[in-house]
Amino acid sequence: MKINSLKMMSFALVMPFASVPVNAHIALKSEAHPVTTESAINIPSDADSIDSLAQSIYDDLQVSNLNYRVFYEAFSGYLNFRKNGDIEKTNVITIIDFDKLSDEKRFYVVDIDQRKLLHNSYVAHGTNTGALEAKHFSNNLNSHQSSLGFYLTDKTYTGKHGLSLRLDGLEKGLNDNARKRNIVVHSANYVSQAFIEKNNRL
Repeated sequence: MKINSLKMMSFALVMPFASVPVNAHIALKSEAHPVTTESAINIPSDADSIDSLAQSIYDDLQVSNLNYRVFYEAFSGYLNFRKNGDIEKTNVITIIDFDKLSDEKRFYVVDIDQRKLLHNSYVAHGTNTGALEAKHFSNNLNSHQSSLGFYLTDKTYTGKHGLSLRLDGLEKGLNDNARKRNIVVHSANYVSQAFIEKNNRL
């Protein structure tokens, strides 16, 4: 499923050396796979049922700054990957909404089973993707641009930014070079309210 029209993704993060606030450890668990709990959500058989379930979960989340259309695309894509056996069953998805500006909290970690928002924070995008607004995206090596699409989290490691999380792109031609491009999740001091106040962007 291609989502070029939506600047969001599910399961993980989306930019080369993606950066989240240093206190956002919820996105950087130390296990080989951050979430191993099997989801209690059964996969609906038709589009109307998927929409109904998505709307119900979204309403329970009570997250005013997360657009329903973005949540629906993430949730329905997650169900498709589960149905096709492409991912382990998991109760948690992570969404980044790149329609939002970099000075907005556009990073969401959602527990589908508990219908609960676990985390909402700032997140940076690739250097050449834009300044305040994410405008340019690429799957090419050395582009320093974010890639759209769905990702799957893999193992963690300790690098120059501390605990970091490897990502694998699940969409051919859109983000499948993620591993070659070293697209990872890590914390960063420069992703902060203070940086935004000084620079009017991340």
